[in-house]
Amino acid sequence: MPVEGEEIVAHLMKRNGWSKAQVVSYRKDLIETVAEAGLNFDFAKRTHYYNTLNSHCLIHWAEKFEKQTELNEVLIPAYFTDGLDIGALEALLMLCDQIGLDSIAAKQALMSGKLAKELKAKQIKVNAIKMKSVPTFLFNGENIVSGSCSVGFLENYLRDMFNEDFLANKKVS
Repeated sequence: MPVEGEEIVAHLMKRNGWSKAQVVSYRKDLIETVAEAGLNFDFAKRTHYYNTLNSHCLIHWAEKFEKQTELNEVLIPAYFTDGLDIGALEALLMLCDQIGLDSIAAKQALMSGKLAKELKAKQIKVNAIKMKSVPTFLFNGENIVSGSCSVGFLENYLRDMFNEDFLANKKVS
């Protein structure tokens, strides 16, 4: 992904071989699905896919301070609702300040290159269990749900997974 990102419609058309009408349909379905989860995607503001490596590195770094969830919770609306380039250092440091992470330490960590190497090691582990899409949920080290699923699908999956038969046969972790 180039530093300046890629315009979403053109990217989806090229990557998936879609027509503009297919992209519009996809976006409509996506907006409905995320609304079920209580989220809002604003494609008037979110016009580009950005290189999010720095964001992922920062989430990895925030784990050391038990702030990864809080960081993720500000990254999601910043990217999907506000259209912020969450690969840009300045934007990430602003979000760090917003949740009480030391932005100077965050900048040093990102600039060192060490986080990218650590994240690459995590990716190798993920690839070993064949996770290929975001989001991917791994339950008990073996049950994988990949891709964007409806809230109802995930609720049913979890209900089925935790039913008495499952608990009788597997240890849930």
